[in-house]
Amino acid sequence: MAPSVEDQAAEVALFLDLYREGPHPILWVGAGASAAAGFPTLAGLETVLRQGLPGVDASGFELADAYVEKYSRANLALLLQRELGSPRGPVALHGVIARLAGAGVFRRLFTTNYDRLLEDALTAARVSFVPQVLESNFVLQSMDRVQLLKLHGDLGDWLEVVLTTYSYREYKRTWPLLSRQLDLSLRTHPSSSLAAR
Repeated sequence: MAPSVEDQAAEVALFLDLYREGPHPILWVGAGASAAAGFPTLAGLETVLRQGLPGVDASGFELADAYVEKYSRANLALLLQRELGSPRGPVALHGVIARLAGAGVFRRLFTTNYDRLLEDALTAARVSFVPQVLESNFVLQSMDRVQLLKLHGDLGDWLEVVLTTYSYREYKRTWPLLSRQLDLSLRTHPSSSLAAR
């Protein structure tokens, strides 16, 4: 059952009180935002990966591992470019996120998505922001601008994206500054999430 208008208004009022009295929250943006623009979620990628892996029962990141083992990391990069690399424009959801960021409601946007829909929406809304892909631009994270942190990489370098169990297991060792930055952010800021459903 959907929440009543009164319940929704109470939630908004609570959020605004927290916003006025505490540190700005982090907005976590997951696959649901990209799916709204037509990009496949992990489940959609699994379907494509399975076409090249008949009889493999693995799922999620283990399925990506199996694909790399049978073919190569380069072949996985080609598949990701084919499935996720075609340009799509931001949808209304991205526009709302950009306007909220521009109004100072969310000063930090964290995403696990590889696409550039948030960057496009922020640019269209004329919001000054600092993009950080993994550790690139790490030195700019202290600037007083909207921070867009892409935790799993970007379509500009498919070989560096986090998608296999190995890349998850090695995350802290591979990206030590990012891991510390993420830990500090989680300890000092409340967070809200917008993920796949």
